[in-house]
Amino acid sequence: AVVSTQSTGIDVDSLIRLVECSSDTAEAQKLAPTPVNGGVVMQYLPSVKDFAVDMICVKDSYLLQGKVSPQIMLCTEGSGVVKTTHSAEEMRPGEVVFVIPGVSVTITGNVTLFSAYAQH
Repeated sequence: AVVSTQSTGIDVDSLIRLVECSSDTAEAQKLAPTPVNGGVVMQYLPSVKDFAVDMICVKDSYLLQGKVSPQIMLCTEGSGVVKTTHSAEEMRPGEVVFVIPGVSVTITGNVTLFSAYAQH
């Protein structure tokens, strides 16, 4: 493929020097989770230092403390409710909720959620 820098203004040579183009097996690239709060939360920390993903497995009720950054929470299994002091959202697989910074949520039900957020 030929890349033209005339129309984009991109410094292709610098970009190629900065991009890591290594590969490995899928197994070697899997992130190992760190259990948090007795294993209710499993935290995944990718090589991007400002980013994290938590898997939250709730069997009854769990209070999740507010984060410094916004969160996007995705339901992958089961059903439950994500509740703040101002609202309550029913969650089923495929549904997403946005949580503003500093807001704690109570999660009830038998549900698995993934929460993506920035770490500061």
